[in-house]
Amino acid sequence: MFTCIKYIIAIVIFFWMETAFAVEAVSVLTSDGRQYEFSVQVADNPDSWAQGLMGVTSMPEDKGMLFDYGRPLVAKFWMKNTLIPLDMLFFNPQRELIHVEHEATPGDLTSRGPDSEICYVLEINGGLAQELEITDGAILSAPQRQECLQ
Repeated sequence: MFTCIKYIIAIVIFFWMETAFAVEAVSVLTSDGRQYEFSVQVADNPDSWAQGLMGVTSMPEDKGMLFDYGRPLVAKFWMKNTLIPLDMLFFNPQRELIHVEHEATPGDLTSRGPDSEICYVLEINGGLAQELEITDGAILSAPQRQECLQ
């Protein structure tokens, strides 16, 4: 029995390592000068965009996921196979926050997001944007990210 459990754990770790995301530090600067830092997993390719935070059962308050599209586009999000409520912060090519989806419900298939072009989406724990008073106009600082191609 113990040997079987060891093999299962090894397989899980292997697949986790194969699908692991790069981790970076980003911050959000509010219009009144407050700055909040997050350690984020970066989704910057179609496979990682599709995976997102699906299957995550909990997330520390200072963690999140940054979707980097590399070019302006209209992107919609849903919560399929997502197990925790999320706030979704949508940033335009100038890294300005233009839309917040507050506390998206786990498993909800409703399409969410603005109808205008964005380059980045920051997902954080549901309710955190309101708690920290992060509103439209806030600026995303993501030093390791290239500028969004226009």
